[in-house]
Amino acid sequence: MMSEHLKELIKKAIQHKGATLIDVLQPCVTYDNIHTVEYYKKRVYKLEDNGWNPKVEKIDEKEEKIVKAWMKSQEYDDKIPIGVFYQDPHTPSFEERIKERIPSYLETPPARQKIDREGKTIIDSEAFRKIFSYYIVETE
Repeated sequence: MMSEHLKELIKKAIQHKGATLIDVLQPCVTYDNIHTVEYYKKRVYKLEDNGWNPKVEKIDEKEEKIVKAWMKSQEYDDKIPIGVFYQDPHTPSFEERIKERIPSYLETPPARQKIDREGKTIIDSEAFRKIFSYYIVETE
């Protein structure tokens, strides 16, 4: 149907720094005789073909762009938009925000840190509780 458009959308998502959500519209030819390929062909339109600009150019337009993107994403009956709904290059990614607090985060992310020495945990439960309550939430 619009496989080239989907391919380009996936490439943009991979190249985007930060979180990305892709919702793929896929007709089920076995169990759904309502939402067929013809159904989607009649309704689907590309946002970029209608002058849609998803990018937050200035920080003060962020809230307005979020609201417009949300409203546009709720269209579904007669017309179904596809493409990039919202893009904010001004907000740092999760990794960038963590790196501000923990400078070594990108060099040694949690998944690569040792959690044991000779089969024993590096930290005991009391020390873990103190660290957790200080950085995350208070514990009883």
